[in-house]
Amino acid sequence: MYCNLDEIKSIIPQKDLINLTNDTTPSDTINEDIIEDCSEFADELINSYIRKRYLLPLKYVPKIISKIAADITAYRLYSRRSNKIPEQIQRNCEYAIDNLKLLKDGQIVLDVSGTSNAGNLSLSSTYLSNKTTQDRIFNDSVMRTFL
Repeated sequence: MYCNLDEIKSIIPQKDLINLTNDTTPSDTINEDIIEDCSEFADELINSYIRKRYLLPLKYVPKIISKIAADITAYRLYSRRSNKIPEQIQRNCEYAIDNLKLLKDGQIVLDVSGTSNAGNLSLSSTYLSNKTTQDRIFNDSVMRTFL
């Protein structure tokens, strides 16, 4: 998972986490199964954005991915209830989604090259070439003779 319980606790107070994760019976403990379910959703959402750019699963999880996952998980936990989602949780989730879009478009690049993991190389869709249009063997004038 991209985020852990401690990261969620840094966003949502423990009392609120207890209330958000216990559906049927009153309890004084956090239902970690609910948090895991919401966190898995966040992981899948993140993967859907970065799948074409990075090899999955990420072996090294950059802090930006952990933060995005925690914000989406927090939003998901609040959205399970019919109560209003706190404004800060809403804004953090929107910001996380915006960052995922930037990751997808390559405007933000994960620093996975600084690790020893060869399995997280970027799969950029941009190709560079040292060739120009003058280097073409079959230029436009040659190609027009075949019409």
